Amino acid sequence: MDGDEGGPIAARLARPETLVRMEDLAGRWFHQVVILETARPRRMDAILDVLGRLRGALGNVLLPLASREAREGRACRYDPPSALDIFFREQLRLSGRHGIPKPFVLAMDAGPRSLVIRLTVFGFACDWTLTMRDALLAAVERVEWVRNASPRTAETLEIRNCRIISAPGIDVPPAPEVVDMVFETPVDASASDLLLFPATVVARLARRIDGLARWMDLSLDVFWDEAALVWETLDYGWSDVETGTSFRGSSRQQRGYGYPVIWGRLRIGGPLTPLWPLLMIGQTSHAGRGATAGLGRYRLEEAEDFGAL
Repeated sequence: MDGDEGGPIAARLARPETLVRMEDLAGRWFHQVVILETARPRRMDAILDVLGRLRGALGNVLLPLASREAREGRACRYDPPSALDIFFREQLRLSGRHGIPKPFVLAMDAGPRSLVIRLTVFGFACDWTLTMRDALLAAVERVEWVRNASPRTAETLEIRNCRIISAPGIDVPPAPEVVDMVFETPVDASASDLLLFPATVVARLARRIDGLARWMDLSLDVFWDEAALVWETLDYGWSDVETGTSFRGSSRQQRGYGYPVIWGRLRIGGPLTPLWPLLMIGQTSHAGRGATAGLGRYRLEEAEDFGAL
């Protein structure tokens, strides 16, 4: 899709204003996080199942507020465009292959008596953060905590806190020699065996961050073939691995499908400095597909010895 044909947002994403080096990207990685704390429901499905339905509930909240064009999946005619256009429409495909990632991710942590839901918004999409906060508050009221639960079991949860924090950049400490990517939620393993080819995890992370950088009006000054040689020659090792199948669907389109996922601890060793900003930024963006519904969330832990897996 040509940027001009896709509307003003697609045109802006197609032609970022500034070329930036990888080592400078983290300092310009602007994002905001809506943090919502509620009471925990008496019963709830697995977190990823709930997050998938919460993402759908967000879209349903935004749907009646959008133009007819946006509701039909076309560029919104409103100025500024509706939030549905910004967060739920594919704006642009680069070289006809990879779509620009949508500029938000969802995450959830469940305690014994509380839930903390985080909605992270990236770059100039933060102009719509307040709208997304209100949509999140409304979506929490209508989400199915247990699929197909009867109306008698529906719960209105106490909202204990809701706030927005802004992060104008990410501090990047010196790269360690060995680091663990500890996946807190599964990462999409479609199209490639991530156990056999773990460098693919970094490749998918790089592609995702390259696309999200356009929401910062930035284009990365990187020779990706050279960068790929760096991450392909590093040492990798999985531990605590689990595999499974996750499901993605759309109630609006009345379709769904399953896809393989993997999670665990991925140890990476070697000269990490060239890709260290990617790994640091990825803790905000998640890795791989499905991040808007919570997939690919990880944290970094420094390790002392690659052989200690």
